Amino acid sequence: MAWQKLLETARQIDKLAKEEAKKRNKVYSALDEAEKRLKEVFEVDFKLQDFTSLDKKVEKLAKTKAIQKKYSSVRTKPQLDLLLEDILEHFLIEGKTLAAILDNDTSRNPYQRTKDFMAITYGNATDFEDYEKQQATPIVGFEGKWISIVRSNNRQDLLFASILISKNEDNTYKAVMGSKDNQFNGKVYELNGCLQLLFDNGEKMLLLSFRIGKIKIPKLLQGTFSGITSGGAPIAGIEWLVRPSELPPGLKVPDKLKISNGETDWKGLPEELQTVFNDFDKCYFKINIDKTNNCSWDDLRG
Repeated sequence: MAWQKLLETARQIDKLAKEEAKKRNKVYSALDEAEKRLKEVFEVDFKLQDFTSLDKKVEKLAKTKAIQKKYSSVRTKPQLDLLLEDILEHFLIEGKTLAAILDNDTSRNPYQRTKDFMAITYGNATDFEDYEKQQATPIVGFEGKWISIVRSNNRQDLLFASILISKNEDNTYKAVMGSKDNQFNGKVYELNGCLQLLFDNGEKMLLLSFRIGKIKIPKLLQGTFSGITSGGAPIAGIEWLVRPSELPPGLKVPDKLKISNGETDWKGLPEELQTVFNDFDKCYFKINIDKTNNCSWDDLRG
């Protein structure tokens, strides 16, 4: 059942949060953690300007019609700040209810709003119905939600961003990739068993290429990216696309994971991924533009 799987995910996230709080010598509260996660959900929707998703979550979680009406169209930073300020009072479920859920109390069937809250806060969905569809229906081909995984240009981070691939009315495909800072809109092509996504945000273009073959229900696509840095240096490297259900529950998207020698907290990611992305020089390639001043053989002579 989708509800049981959602509860399992929420409890794993709660366990990881407790362990992290213990490491930092901080007092852990399940309600505080839920408030923090829900704030991040609203903030990400706002940054990506995904107002349809934001409006729907407000509608599902507002405790009264008056609160729903008040926050039905958050479009400015001051409106968002007010929403986040009131989030504990107007959008969270009761602390006792959350504690009962996380303590595995299944004595009563939860209200729909509680299910929606859990799906939005812990399930990376717009409501429980959306979460249920994600779990019940295998996505055929390459359409649907993906998580991209790639090392950052600064060498310090492993980046996770959401990508949604969908079909246009003319049977062509489009993709939207969102991070905490940017949103890219792109076109999708399937050629010779490979999936290619070409993104353009008006300042930079990015090409992602993945081997898909004839697999009908892919869960992990291995491929490459190519583009330019903000400073104009050509870059390329390894990039993966993974279905959200294949990632550990404690990982939030979009997010970044700090890579440090021998001390990286991989948050439950499989060893195969760690092997590929741990060494920056093996998964990233960049042209040094300081050594291309003449655009001639002289540049290669040091």
